Amino acid sequence: MPTADAGLTALIVERVIDTDPLYISATVRTQAELDGGSVVTETVLPTFRGTVQRRTEPPVRVDMGPEAQVERSDEYVLMASRDAALGEVTPERTLTFTHPAYGQLRVTDVHAYRVSGETCGYVCRLAQIR
Repeated sequence: MPTADAGLTALIVERVIDTDPLYISATVRTQAELDGGSVVTETVLPTFRGTVQRRTEPPVRVDMGPEAQVERSDEYVLMASRDAALGEVTPERTLTFTHPAYGQLRVTDVHAYRVSGETCGYVCRLAQIR
């Protein structure tokens, strides 16, 4: 049974999402070792509600390689509802989805909002895939 504090926090997360709601279908790409090689599987998570915000301050510096210029990029943040089954992201497990304005985005960090052990929502850092 949800606690009052967890219920309030989940309600706040939903109200933030209501500012610019988006229904997201994220693709999970998992790479696992198999017989000396590797196998890649892709699955689609159940659709969940979220909102994506672009943060322009401070810009993120991206080193494109030893002979390339340093590029500046915006940072994107996803706030997702408590029913999003995001799991964790690792080098072997990636999450991507398409935003109607920002294009292809990859989840780089997943942080759960928890109150009294209950997940009330998620906040995630995103990177734009070019």
